[in-house]
Amino acid sequence: MTEANDRQYWKASKSTTAKTEPGSAGGVIESPSAARKVIAARMTRSFQTVPHFYLNMLADATELKRLREDLLPTIERQSGVRLTYTDLLIKAVALALRENPGVNVSWQEDKIVRYSSVNVGFAAQVGERLIVLVVADADQLTLPKLVKVRFHLVERARAGKLIAADLQGASCTISNLGALGIDQFSAIINPPESAILAVGRIAPRPLVMNEQVTPRTTVFLTLSLDHRVVDGVQGAAFLRSIADAIESPHKLL
Repeated sequence: MTEANDRQYWKASKSTTAKTEPGSAGGVIESPSAARKVIAARMTRSFQTVPHFYLNMLADATELKRLREDLLPTIERQSGVRLTYTDLLIKAVALALRENPGVNVSWQEDKIVRYSSVNVGFAAQVGERLIVLVVADADQLTLPKLVKVRFHLVERARAGKLIAADLQGASCTISNLGALGIDQFSAIINPPESAILAVGRIAPRPLVMNEQVTPRTTVFLTLSLDHRVVDGVQGAAFLRSIADAIESPHKLL
């Protein structure tokens, strides 16, 4: 989003009033709120103008789950905030972007913008507003610091106190619906970003290891990419880097 679009979106998204009137067959015709109109316009523009392609991977999250459980008391003591899987995923994506700078780009007005910093977005539902909040320099933050930044972004969003910098500068967003029981889905890219990672439920599933079926904690990852700036090989390497960070989470430390 440009800064002007950010301001327009946030101004519109504060209004949640919707009007209804009787419809045919017992239905009700509803005039969408300003927030819903902005979301509809942005998603329609993205899906119609951005050539999406999708990559899928099943990652072994057994060690990630163990790491989170081990770190919970320490991180909460250091930051005063509970460590979530989204925090770990933000860090994993940040490190993968640093390893794959060809994905840390965006397509803007027929030009390619290559970012020097690594900023990662995460989708958040705040009331009726669906927004992408941006963790700046996510690859440089320690986990306790990252957890605090993520928490305060959400708090500012709920209080209606976001600034333009909270919504800008990311090349990739994380959309995590695992907590809602969703196993796998594909997400629409948030322009002008080049990618969005859809994360499903982290849960025990059968996995073949050493030619034997073994119960492991796994997660489905679906990466949507803008084919104008990212090709298949680049995207596959990026997703593999994310999965590697999940499967060997000591990298996140």
